[in-house]
Amino acid sequence: MKRILLKLLFVVGGIAIAFLFLELLGHYLNPRITLRHGHIEPGIQGRDVTEYPNLYIKDCDLFWKLDPEEPEINSLGLRDVEFLKEKDKNSVRIICMGDSVTFGWPTDRDKTYPKILEKLLNTHFSKEICEVYNAGVPGYTTYQGLLWLQKELISYKPDVIIAYYGLNDRGASYKPDRLQNPLPAWVVYSANHLRNFEFYKLLTKVIFYFKYPSMEYEDYPGVRVPKNEFINNLLMMQ
Repeated sequence: MKRILLKLLFVVGGIAIAFLFLELLGHYLNPRITLRHGHIEPGIQGRDVTEYPNLYIKDCDLFWKLDPEEPEINSLGLRDVEFLKEKDKNSVRIICMGDSVTFGWPTDRDKTYPKILEKLLNTHFSKEICEVYNAGVPGYTTYQGLLWLQKELISYKPDVIIAYYGLNDRGASYKPDRLQNPLPAWVVYSANHLRNFEFYKLLTKVIFYFKYPSMEYEDYPGVRVPKNEFINNLLMMQ
């Protein structure tokens, strides 16, 4: 019995030491190496997503979404204050959808255009209460926006939807967003629990670097959302 416990102790100790070594290695290398790749991700101002992993969690269908546990992100995954899904009958609800422009990086939440619009509307049109909510997510295309609208946002019963997309739709990609393979649930679960570890960030960089080599824009097979799909996605948001 003692031998079994001793062997088990050695195994657990070896795993712990290996984990610590990998974590220290990642902590040292991550700030010092930049591995450009061609995989789609919610980059902000040219920085790799591994530099700010806490802002996002992976999603099976949308690829990524905002983490409700992060400051300024509400429980519904929007960069906004908390609000009830059920709309007051005396209010007008507006949802502003889009990418990092709508999200307002790096502007304070109260200075984003949805919040400024809300203040202006309630100042000049006081007969009804206007609720304007920010549904901008960095890196999103019309494909992701339409899917999110159909899956969830439409259930908030908006009276008006404002959509601002385009920059990411034209982003170079190995294949269009609609042909990207949905992420298996176990991958999403694992990634969302490992994302803060330095060794995981380093491993992700290396895998993407070799699996999706970075190229010049014109050398990629296509864009994330072709023009005809971009127009159709916007029309379907009406």
